[in-house]
Amino acid sequence: MNDEQLNFRNELLRTMGPQERDLIVPHMEPITLDVPLILEMENTPVGDIYILEAGLASIVARFPGGRDIEVGIVGREGMIGAAVMLGGDQSANRTFMQVSGHGFKFAAPILSAAMEESRALRNLLLAYVQALLAQTTSTVLANGHAKLEERLARWLLMVHDRTDGLTISLTHEFLAVMLGVRRAGVTVALHLLEGKGLIRSTRRQIAILNRRGLIEEAHGSYGAAEEEYRRDRQSTCALSDLLIAPGRDRWSAAALADRGQATHRKQFVLVCHSMSVKADQQCRDLLRLRRSQRLSRLATYGVQNRPQMTEVS
Repeated sequence: MNDEQLNFRNELLRTMGPQERDLIVPHMEPITLDVPLILEMENTPVGDIYILEAGLASIVARFPGGRDIEVGIVGREGMIGAAVMLGGDQSANRTFMQVSGHGFKFAAPILSAAMEESRALRNLLLAYVQALLAQTTSTVLANGHAKLEERLARWLLMVHDRTDGLTISLTHEFLAVMLGVRRAGVTVALHLLEGKGLIRSTRRQIAILNRRGLIEEAHGSYGAAEEEYRRDRQSTCALSDLLIAPGRDRWSAAALADRGQATHRKQFVLVCHSMSVKADQQCRDLLRLRRSQRLSRLATYGVQNRPQMTEVS
């Protein structure tokens, strides 16, 4: 598969540099992802990594002998296989498709090897896992403290973020599993949102009419995890734009200085964590030089502004 001929929609693939994609793309196999295809089984070794280009996957925690409840969702912003990204080999939860789509899959050991070879890829995927954990935290807070209609508003916004159009194809039964409530409760919550003119609900479809109104209805349960993901992605994209110049295949500390973007120590430290060993050394040398120049300027300023001493007879 030639990644230069593909127009990837997955945000992780789009954010990766050419070297990182070269470690993964040749092994990717296109796949249709239909509901309710199971992508990961709980407490079972992960065989394949899935990258979604379209559709939506649900990460579900299962109570022994009880109801399931959704703890996370993944769309084209990420990939399925967080346990492998963290160095493990199996997940505690089940992941399956809740909105049909398509994407790619490849063997889990390939991802492990690629992350060992590329620090930039490892940092990118760990940042994604951090955002996914932030989403799970927000879900726990919402499930514990938010009203059902607020949780439903949050969930619809999250799905809307990851799908095309304003219509979501889901049944009330499926929503009940996602929210961990009875079907009757979902029906009541849908009627409340519909009565406020925020959505239009039919038996198998929900149309979003007022996104801003849904955000207000969520009462703060939506937004924190999304901001975490946005911040991580902006940081990663900024580093990619800064350090991977056209025609180059290595990180370059010189690219920072050439574009005048590295003026603060925080930026340098963040960059150093994303570079190869050679570039790390270049970055540290550049830090020392900048620090030396700054100290020199301070010393010069001190001499020029030192109070004049008057001899007293």
